[in-house]
Amino acid sequence: MTDGTPEPARPDPPLPLEEAQRRLMALAPALPIEHRATAECAGFYLAHPVIAERTQPAAAVSAMDGYALRATDLPGPWHVIGESAAGAPFGGMVGAGEAVRISTGALVPGGADMVLIQEDAAREGAELRLTGTPPAPPARHIRPAGMDFTAGTPLMAAGTRIGPAQIALALTAGLSHLAVRRPLNLVVIDSGDELASTGKPLPAHQIPASNSAMLAAMAAPYPVVIKRVGPLPDRIDVLSAAFEAAHEADIIVTSAGLRWAIMIWCVRHSPRSARTSRSGEWRSSRASRCSLPVAAHKSSSGCRAILLRPS
Repeated sequence: MTDGTPEPARPDPPLPLEEAQRRLMALAPALPIEHRATAECAGFYLAHPVIAERTQPAAAVSAMDGYALRATDLPGPWHVIGESAAGAPFGGMVGAGEAVRISTGALVPGGADMVLIQEDAAREGAELRLTGTPPAPPARHIRPAGMDFTAGTPLMAAGTRIGPAQIALALTAGLSHLAVRRPLNLVVIDSGDELASTGKPLPAHQIPASNSAMLAAMAAPYPVVIKRVGPLPDRIDVLSAAFEAAHEADIIVTSAGLRWAIMIWCVRHSPRSARTSRSGEWRSSRASRCSLPVAAHKSSSGCRAILLRPS
């Protein structure tokens, strides 16, 4: 100002959304590691890479139902000397002019280097003859040892979210247990003078508190232990006490009233400005905190999807 009076401090401009995301990710706690039975790891995140402990398949297996034989014996005929089934391999060797009945997934017997599918063959008793076109190349219907992976192959990176396919892969690779990050402790707080508990008549100036229930439901598909708090009034002492009580939480999410003055960051994001606060305001708490708009379900839901959901 020209009269020498200092100009009032200008508020910090809103953070770009990408910067808010970066800062929140930097605050993300490194959760402890625990070992769980692989079959019970759905929804968890890998703490370490998954390395195959076995080779799959462990030996050459048939990819089709048919007959295992030697390609040099084409065009036949052959004499069927036995059967190789999944889980019950043929114990002998296939010699000249011989064939072994084989099922999908069964071990290819020694001496055989081709599987003639049953649609291209006709059998009468123990005698087999060619009726169709043999495979080209001869090993077309054989899955060689290690076709899927070999022992020592990296299969999944740390940080991978475990679903049904990942469970099947890990078990096939020989891992009965996996190292995963323990469930995250999440506290969701509803705050705002306009909020009231549901299930009772409300005066015109209040609305039912619903955002914390919505946010908790949005987090439910992930490995989290969720605690809901509130609704709380817009009072610094009440909010401070709530944060102190939640000191064991990993993340505190607050659907905050518009008059809460302790929010640190303002993020440029429509339909309303999403606000996030950093760790350190309550020194006894190790949790990261994120505050979302209270007024609109779409705003709070959208901010959660952008700022909180695991990528």
